[in-house]
Amino acid sequence: MSKEAGTGENNTNLHKKSTDFGELPLTLKERLKQLDINDYVNRSPDDPRWFDRKYNEKHGAFSNKNLLWASPIDARYQQIKMGRHCFDYYIDFHRCITLLGEDHKPCKFFYNVYTDICPSAWVEKFDEWREAGIYPARFDR
Repeated sequence: MSKEAGTGENNTNLHKKSTDFGELPLTLKERLKQLDINDYVNRSPDDPRWFDRKYNEKHGAFSNKNLLWASPIDARYQQIKMGRHCFDYYIDFHRCITLLGEDHKPCKFFYNVYTDICPSAWVEKFDEWREAGIYPARFDR
């Protein structure tokens, strides 16, 4: 009986740690959506704002710390093509939201990785397969 009590306590501690998980950065696609694209499209090549450091830092559009995000190196994929990497992170994301719920913050990491790595045509095809129930993986385990 003491083992059961200890297991429940450990699960509670794990849940607390996962809910304290910090906010993940937005993906490149999400950051590009936030840009005021007209500001950049309507500028002439000679516009001094291209090289004005204060202006660009204020708007934060193209600074490295604000725009770029890359998935960390995954030891599982040292010499494997990106197709397998994409496929597995898509599965990991959908397993995470299926098992832990859509509001579970750490699931966003898997979403960030697969949306940055996978071609959009693949994601559309994967979504079609998943909705049709013919996706070649299970999300309930």
